[in-house]
Amino acid sequence: MGKVHGSLARAGKVKSQTPKVSSYPSIRERLSDR
Repeated sequence: MGKVHGSLARAGKVKSQTPKVSSYPSIRERLSDR
């Protein structure tokens, strides 16, 4: 989660497009599996 947060903050531009948001749920599901 920390890695993703940093990526979003660093990209900044991504926040506007929020294209990585789709990856957010994917990571959450992976955490649940763990």
